[in-house]
Amino acid sequence: MSSALRDENGVFRNKLGITDARELKAAEYSLTSMRMAELEAGRTPPLPQSFGLDRLRAIHGNLFQDVYEWAGKLRTTPSSKAAENGLVSVFENPDKLVSSWDKLAERTQAFAVATGLTVKQKREELTGIYIEANRIHPFPEGNGRSLQTFMKQLAREQGLELDFTRATAREWNQASAISGTHGHLVERQYLIPEPPDAGPITKIIEQIARPARALAFEKLPEAEACAKFPELRTAYDGLRAIENQVKQREGYGPKQVADYMEHVREAFVKRLDEPNPIERVRQVSPGRER
Repeated sequence: MSSALRDENGVFRNKLGITDARELKAAEYSLTSMRMAELEAGRTPPLPQSFGLDRLRAIHGNLFQDVYEWAGKLRTTPSSKAAENGLVSVFENPDKLVSSWDKLAERTQAFAVATGLTVKQKREELTGIYIEANRIHPFPEGNGRSLQTFMKQLAREQGLELDFTRATAREWNQASAISGTHGHLVERQYLIPEPPDAGPITKIIEQIARPARALAFEKLPEAEACAKFPELRTAYDGLRAIENQVKQREGYGPKQVADYMEHVREAFVKRLDEPNPIERVRQVSPGRER
């Protein structure tokens, strides 16, 4: 059955004139990836400064502007989504989207300007915000990508980066599905609810929400990382000092040194993920040979 949003085959009506679901999905991801890169690089019109629904709508509008006429517009119909194991996620009623987000915006804005939070507290609050924002699900399509972008920007206000490469799409989607209102659908209309389970998404956010300087140390060239975070110079100096010690060991050739330093670098990254890590990375030493 066709509707204002979908054609007779259930495919979203789109600017590209695509009527095949797989083809649309491929085109959509390609175009939104390009727009996402522009957002990350700051090559888009400024977003609203507050972390409310207006900001999320602007993000969605930017990401999906090439695909849908309704990019950035709120859905006006009920929404649900199938998950694994026969589960179905059910999202906020359309007439409550704005009021629910207004309430959540009080929390997001308070988090953005909060001081004195530990890394653990930041991760916990990001988890709670994400669960509620995902439960609301304000758009017909594209909620996941828009919300991930929104959450990355919010996390940066507290010096954290969300490294989504540390979780698979399947892990993320399933954890998101069971964190909110969900259950088994009977006769396509009656939901037998299951209790929300925040455990899996909590664990994932613990893994992906990392101090920005730890991610810079892990991902960026040294010069670029130190330009962003001058305090990382201590970590790099420590890394070189350890490497010089290892090179002097009898029987250690280039491969053995490289393998050893890979483990040392991993240890540095773990320390940088901890509170007040710069002083502690000095404690990482080559240790004894095994």
